[in-house]
Amino acid sequence: MATTYPYPTTEVEFTKNGSAHDPGQIESLLEMIDDNETTDLIVISHGWNNDMDEARRLYRRLLQNVKRQTGAASDRVDSRHLGVLAVLWPSKKFAERELIASGAASTGAGIDDEDLISDITVLADAFDAPDSEQVVERLTALVPRLEDSPQAQREFVDLARTLLVDPSDDEVREELPEQLQAMDGDELLMELGKPDISQTHIPAETDEIGEAAGLGSFLTGVRGGALTLMNLLTYYQMKDRAGVVGMKGLRPVLERVVAKNPSIKLHLVGHSFGARLVTAAIRGKDGASRIQVASLSLLQGAFSHNGLAEDFDRKGSDGYFRMVLNDHRVSGPVIITHTVNDRAVGLAYPIASRLAGHDSAGVGDAASPWGGMGRNGAQHTPEAEAGILGNPGTVYTLKPGKVHNLLADKTIRDHSDVENESVAGALVAVIDAS
Repeated sequence: MATTYPYPTTEVEFTKNGSAHDPGQIESLLEMIDDNETTDLIVISHGWNNDMDEARRLYRRLLQNVKRQTGAASDRVDSRHLGVLAVLWPSKKFAERELIASGAASTGAGIDDEDLISDITVLADAFDAPDSEQVVERLTALVPRLEDSPQAQREFVDLARTLLVDPSDDEVREELPEQLQAMDGDELLMELGKPDISQTHIPAETDEIGEAAGLGSFLTGVRGGALTLMNLLTYYQMKDRAGVVGMKGLRPVLERVVAKNPSIKLHLVGHSFGARLVTAAIRGKDGASRIQVASLSLLQGAFSHNGLAEDFDRKGSDGYFRMVLNDHRVSGPVIITHTVNDRAVGLAYPIASRLAGHDSAGVGDAASPWGGMGRNGAQHTPEAEAGILGNPGTVYTLKPGKVHNLLADKTIRDHSDVENESVAGALVAVIDAS
């Protein structure tokens, strides 16, 4: 049990294939619940984190803010015995050079071979392919030839594609552009290296709390296209892994918790790909038994804004996680924070749209087929209601069975700004309403 959290907390660490790193942690969780007579278990998962300590810092700060505000909420929250399951899993950040407004992308400067080799090497352990280290070595060896050799460009792309292994039969990959596999390598790098690939039209009034709220400009040219490709593959690999860890790792733990403590209320909270992880835990594999949680909070979720959708294409297609709502697997409210200030969550969508041949205008916004939860909230979802993530002390009217899209343009500055008091206040409100 960790002693630095404001509530009784047990960390459970999962491997990339969803197994518990130390099964004894699960036993400790069950003991903690018994010892503290836990009535409500907050289950929280990080997203992009290369360092477990970074995840712990996020948890501590957010939970400390939750603790400060529970006394100001209704007596129902203050009188409950809250406990925490802190999920730790091997996620990986992509190379963020192109998302930094003050970096090379915004100045128009390119990256040299050394920069690209360094960034590719950093991403090496993100992939699950058994020969990923050898593939990365071959990729870096090709870098000096990329600028002038279409043959090297094609070989680079063909090699890079082998890094993204298919997910298991228990998990599906959403929105992987067909063109990512079909285009010739030199053509793909040229397309990915175009300067306007990530331009997003943001209303001027939305960036009151910080600098430009868009995705920024991707690095251009062949090297920029190569790094964008590696980032895109990393994005989908982590997205797949989040689903696998949620279904194969977290879900069995929750089933054990509920079997031993049938009256306990589960409050699932996920940030970034952690939002996909906790939603996958609720969904389970196709044909899995139903598990019900008290509430679901998706903080800057890094998956499709159609993930909970019903008939999003008007051809009968539902989002992969639609059954979570259809089967009433969340008895209380669902909240989803979203903001145009979140550059990272939209990384894959402008790329996917460009590869699919769509106009870049409006790419990633709510009207686009390519958009993320953390950017737009849940789209094409009949249960969804629009709201605002307000300042601390905001009174929310949260309804069981409803999905509350909380616009956070003025209260969340960027993808990682989810431990602040405004977010904590909304989480307290969710627990109160469950």
